[in-house]
Amino acid sequence: FNMRIIPIPFFTDNFCYAVFRRGYPSLSLVDPAHWPTVKSFISSHSELKTLKLSEVLTTHKHNDHAGGNLEILKENKVKIYGGEFDDIPGVTDKVRDKDEFILPNGLKVKILHTPCHTLGHVQFYVQNLALDREYNEAKRALFCGDTLFVGGCGRFFEGTASDML
Repeated sequence: FNMRIIPIPFFTDNFCYAVFRRGYPSLSLVDPAHWPTVKSFISSHSELKTLKLSEVLTTHKHNDHAGGNLEILKENKVKIYGGEFDDIPGVTDKVRDKDEFILPNGLKVKILHTPCHTLGHVQFYVQNLALDREYNEAKRALFCGDTLFVGGCGRFFEGTASDML
């Protein structure tokens, strides 16, 4: 089965992303910064409430992306991935550019280091390696954090445009 992605809104303009595959019991979350909101959404969603949280993918250290990590660790035994050059709260597994790993649900993750918004900002390129055309669902996705926005690039806080090259 292909990858499913469900956006979970929080604050006024942020999203966490729930990533999973039908037929697999594990759930991955990208940037679940406000854990009470994300947890409530998961528990009320018909597909998500049956899944077990297995990992968190954190794009960078800012509170609106990493703010829920410590609360999540208190309640769940999970891996929290984050860039090796960012001081991200709760990270259990530091990642660097071009690292690759397979999630418990069989999805492949490749790390892209994209410094500038923060020096340790990373993107997670997630691919479903299974070939199943039965469902019209995502086969790959890029979780880019604050590197790209609608209509432009993320704000440069710690780097310069040349750092992005």
